[in-house]
Amino acid sequence: MCDLVHSTLSVATPYFYHDVSGHMTGRSVPFSQMEVTMFKRLMTTAAVFGVAALAPPAFAQTARCLPRDALVETLETKYAESLTGGGLQNAQQVVEVWSSKKGSFTVFVTRADGFSCIVATGESWHSAMGEEEVAGIAG
Repeated sequence: MCDLVHSTLSVATPYFYHDVSGHMTGRSVPFSQMEVTMFKRLMTTAAVFGVAALAPPAFAQTARCLPRDALVETLETKYAESLTGGGLQNAQQVVEVWSSKKGSFTVFVTRADGFSCIVATGESWHSAMGEEEVAGIAG
């Protein structure tokens, strides 16, 4: 009789199921609409963040690298930019900032192998330090 009741309940009510030992277990009431909605939102959020975590960084998709000589020639001829400043980032990389009097600027990193990768470009460059005049003979 007891087995008949358990099997009837598990067939009639899909919220019950039998565990490995054969005992009836599970929820006694159906999930509410709010619980279903919250579960769907949780799974959607987990999927979005999971995919985002697997994506490569944005700068890796847009980094443009080329030999430093070619980059410098382009900056000087096409954009009239000249070296504004720079420094060692580490033992294998130099950071350089080039700018023009019109306000355009380019920031790039030169690696030890001679390739330069553009990090940033922009307009309206202004220098924090005043322009120094070099003493010498005019003309």
